[in-house]
Amino acid sequence: MFGVICLLPRQFVDHPASAYFTINRKEEFMCSLFQSHRTRIFCAFAVLLVCNIILAAETKIPQQVVDLQKAATECIKSDDVVGALEKYQAVIQEFGGTKHALDAQRCIITTHINSDSLSTAQTELANMLSTYKSLDEDIDDALNHVIIAYNRKGHYQQTIEKCQYLLKQWPNSNRAMWGVSRQVQAQIMLGNITEAETLISTLKNDYSEEKYFGAVLCNDIAGSYIAKDFSDKAVALWQTVSQEFPEEPISKKKLASHYLKQGDLANAGSYIDQLKQNCDKKVACEGFYWLASTYKKDHPEYCADLYRQMVSTWPQENRSAEAQKRIVTLQIRLGDMTAADTELQRFLTLYGETQNAVSLLREIKGCYWSSGQRSKAQQLCAEMLRRYPDDPKAIYNQADWICGAFSIGDMSTAEAEIETFLAKYSKPEDVFLSQTARIQGECLYRNDYSLAIEVGSRALSNNPTHENAIGVHQNLARAYLEMDAKEQADAETATILQTFPEHPNLARVLNGIGNAYRKAKYYTKAVELFQVALNHADDNKNLQLEAYASMAKAKARDKGATNSADVEVLVQRLMADFNEAKRLGYHVFQIAEEYYFRAEEARKESGIEHARADYQKSVEIWQQNIHQIDDPYHQAMAAFYSGAAYAYLKDYANAAELMRMTAEQWPDSEYTEQALSLRTGYLRRLQGQGQLTSSEIRSQLEETYIKMLETDSESETAQEITYKLAELKFRKEQWQDAITYFTQYVINNPKEKKAISAIYMMANAYEATGDNAKAKELYTRYLKLAPTDYFADEAREKLERL
Repeated sequence: MFGVICLLPRQFVDHPASAYFTINRKEEFMCSLFQSHRTRIFCAFAVLLVCNIILAAETKIPQQVVDLQKAATECIKSDDVVGALEKYQAVIQEFGGTKHALDAQRCIITTHINSDSLSTAQTELANMLSTYKSLDEDIDDALNHVIIAYNRKGHYQQTIEKCQYLLKQWPNSNRAMWGVSRQVQAQIMLGNITEAETLISTLKNDYSEEKYFGAVLCNDIAGSYIAKDFSDKAVALWQTVSQEFPEEPISKKKLASHYLKQGDLANAGSYIDQLKQNCDKKVACEGFYWLASTYKKDHPEYCADLYRQMVSTWPQENRSAEAQKRIVTLQIRLGDMTAADTELQRFLTLYGETQNAVSLLREIKGCYWSSGQRSKAQQLCAEMLRRYPDDPKAIYNQADWICGAFSIGDMSTAEAEIETFLAKYSKPEDVFLSQTARIQGECLYRNDYSLAIEVGSRALSNNPTHENAIGVHQNLARAYLEMDAKEQADAETATILQTFPEHPNLARVLNGIGNAYRKAKYYTKAVELFQVALNHADDNKNLQLEAYASMAKAKARDKGATNSADVEVLVQRLMADFNEAKRLGYHVFQIAEEYYFRAEEARKESGIEHARADYQKSVEIWQQNIHQIDDPYHQAMAAFYSGAAYAYLKDYANAAELMRMTAEQWPDSEYTEQALSLRTGYLRRLQGQGQLTSSEIRSQLEETYIKMLETDSESETAQEITYKLAELKFRKEQWQDAITYFTQYVINNPKEKKAISAIYMMANAYEATGDNAKAKELYTRYLKLAPTDYFADEAREKLERL
């Protein structure tokens, strides 16, 4: 053993605690050994092995400590600070005086700091420093964690005091540099810039040889400058580090990022060049990748060039294959398909045989697809299957090819490749069955129910009870229901219930099949399946919401059942139990919509009296949407369709009011313009029924027209509204407003016939205001445009009089 120890660097022999610390950080230890004893590297590895064995034996954490620490963490997650402190105290009582107890004591202090109990934290810290001073090799590390907690919570004065104490007690500690660094950060956050800069000088003088010195200056301290809006000081610090330490990469990356953010590509390029020329190639490569990935949306062409430099300079680095993939996808998104194809071929040449080639190519394929280049995506799919027929992801590529062929309408390819899929890719069964269900889903979406059944049946021939077969059975049931083959659908449903009674997705599957039964108008069977789904939903609130809502929709739609009371109970349950759910508004709207559809059918078949009750029921439920569920999209829909329901019931007062509400409360909804337009018709109906006087109708129409113009001032409808509003203002003798709206109409519609009438009306309005010169000008213009118009003689008389 002595012989092995002799191989250790001198610093380990002189400072055993330092050796212990360093051995616990394997990378630093190996680096030290390698630098000190290059010719005895194998002996160094032997030392590492022996020391690790010793270390593992000495520092193995007892299970009781692990369990208590986990329990304390869970307490903190649930805001049970008292419970967490009790767990830490239990460790101290059991393992007092050891490193485990010190760790627990440190956790007690940081817990108090995080709870802003600073006086208690100070008392506990004093206790830690006195009780565990014999653990000289560990206590500075514990104090460092306490300092981090103070700093993170913004207790900067305490951070400074504790850093000063650490440096005084352990001036040669591995944590010394961090102590100075955190003082700098705290001083900056306190606004003490002069003190901070003095400490920065100390860092440069005393710690410039430390491993993480550059990171401390460039990340931690510059980050504090930026947090306090001293970005110029951060930039100056990065520039200083870059100049004084040419091989330091972080400063160059930060400066390049700063200038890219400003759009200063020239300065950014200067530091990017320095990063490439002066720094370790692995680190530089990572820097290029990070910069290009961060700014590719703002400067796509520039970042594509960064990726190219990466690939050409460091073609074998880990990130280079991903960089080449990014070049392809950038060109696709820029719409340059020729460049994308060229870069794709380069990818295949350079990285086509690498381990992650298929995964990266799948990302390129996805980019082609999402950018609308579906044929290109299909071609790449075929190329991947040709190149990598035995890759584990080949089954996914085959399914992609089939689904893609369906999507672009290439049915012959889809059907041919389905044969290949079924014959060649039946293993592994779990993936095969999940991709089969996916292909079936595409068939169902394309209304090719027979093919969905054929694919599913053949896939299940050898794997009917595999857990992933449940999705295939589900799609078979759905396809049978679409073809109105209820007996076969019932058989598939029964198979699912018998074969997969404990399947984790059973509730979700039954919900899906239940909705297929509901769509096929087998409401009783649908309700039965929703109830079974609820029995298997456990505590999954989303599944429960879906099941209850779907059950209510089925009962609401079922004409043959007296289910109104049940639906009301279900709606109230949804409102009570799922009031925070995002999709609650959607489901409540759809439950009411089922009554609305029933009413529509009854009205068309037998007249409004047979539809009245269902219209009223739909409005009752939509009131829940409008007044109790914070979902603007479905609130606007509910108000609009409630207004339509009232209109069918000839209750034009409520119809007009709901259309007004739609426009005013949800002005950005897609229903606003239509609601305002309908409201004008409903108001006129009320006038015809004698419920509104001419003065009242004009007032409400004016209000509606103004709201419509606020919503949309450019469309043809808006131009018509402008003219109507001008007429209303004219009748009310609000001459200046009438002139404004008539002028707006003439400017926007100079060639319309009504523009001539608008000019005549404007002339009258100007005459009424006493502006005879303007009136004469407009009468003259009117007569020139329409000398034989209905009001031409009257205009001539007025012109002579003026």
